[in-house]
Amino acid sequence: MPTSEPIGEKVRWALMRRLIEVLGEEEAETLMESLPPVVWHQIATKDDLAALEERLRAEMNTGFAEFKSEFCGELAGLRGEFAEFKSEFKSELAGLKGEFAEFKSELAGLKGEFADQRGELTGLKVELADQRGEWKTELARNTRTTVLSFVGVAVAMLGAMVGTMVALAQAGALAA
Repeated sequence: MPTSEPIGEKVRWALMRRLIEVLGEEEAETLMESLPPVVWHQIATKDDLAALEERLRAEMNTGFAEFKSEFCGELAGLRGEFAEFKSEFKSELAGLKGEFAEFKSELAGLKGEFADQRGELTGLKVELADQRGEWKTELARNTRTTVLSFVGVAVAMLGAMVGTMVALAQAGALAA
């Protein structure tokens, strides 16, 4: 009988009957249960599993190194973009501070000229405070939206990279 095919049921039963005749029923069952239902070369050994583990570990390490490199590159890009955004924001804020300082100076001049209209000027101050609160709220909202967008993009990229890594790991496991 060739060793590249598993033993058929007919042959197994014939062997079982002969073993019962020679060894007895209990010993024959013990011996037959020790025979694999497949050919021997299809059974994985501990060495086979260790080699597979090493190949998978190497592939995963390579994949994680590539992922880390890409992620760090993307993160550096995001940091650069954020630094640019921060610089532009500071510049715009400085411009707004200058404009606000000019406005404040004009208000002081008007206050001196129109002391008799103090009630109206007080109304303008309240209105200006409300506007400044709205600017702060809008500025905080825009900043939060921008930061969350950057985080969302980073998380999406991370998810895509992890998905790619899992697919690569699965493809590597199937190929092995």
